[in-house]
Amino acid sequence: MLSDASKTYNCKILPYGTLATIAIILSISFPLMYAGIFLGIPVLINVLLFVGSIYLLLNKFSAQATFVISNKNLQRTLHTTSFLFKNVLHEEFAWNEVKSFKSGTDKGKYRGEFQFLEIKFSNSSVWYISDMYGERKPDYDEFLSAFSEQVKQFNQDNKTAQQPSAASTVPVPAEKNSIEREKTFYETIWAKLFTILLGVFIVMVFLFAGPYMSATSVFKMNFVLLPGFAYMFYRSFIKKEKPV
Repeated sequence: MLSDASKTYNCKILPYGTLATIAIILSISFPLMYAGIFLGIPVLINVLLFVGSIYLLLNKFSAQATFVISNKNLQRTLHTTSFLFKNVLHEEFAWNEVKSFKSGTDKGKYRGEFQFLEIKFSNSSVWYISDMYGERKPDYDEFLSAFSEQVKQFNQDNKTAQQPSAASTVPVPAEKNSIEREKTFYETIWAKLFTILLGVFIVMVFLFAGPYMSATSVFKMNFVLLPGFAYMFYRSFIKKEKPV
């Protein structure tokens, strides 16, 4: 049996998911920017309004959430009064509705690395949980450990339940009830291929385009492309994700 103890964790999330949220925000911000151009608003002010609208909308489409896991189910509750999330304020799933999960470390664009846990359910819902760039790492580590134990025990219980007893002559139906761990992007062949192609591109630039590069291009090469390649190489070929 799974442990009766429950584990709770709080963090800020984008309830609609990262890609969907970005698509919604840009679909609103770009028309506002074009309207500013049409109205003749000065470029600097228009750019500030564009960036400001993205920031405000990002906050509008985010919410604090409480995640609770126990031997019975997984629950997520949003702490917001926004009408945007009235249909997803509280979600609850049984363990046999968990399809798969990802867990690892990723790098934010501005704030360094963070840990994440992505849980996928059979109805296509996805929960994304992070350690908030290390701000809540101790609580996150405890939650991740509890989640891992629940998954292992659930898979073991289902494996045992599907094994027929020695006295039984009734075949047990083959069901895929185990909760699978998916590879993170850095663990896939696509990350390795991307890293190799990026490395080839950088070498070709140095060999053939070096004398023609502007100061801006040299800056981007030294402070964007090269560090990016080094990080991708480290994550794809050297660092190994801890098993969950």
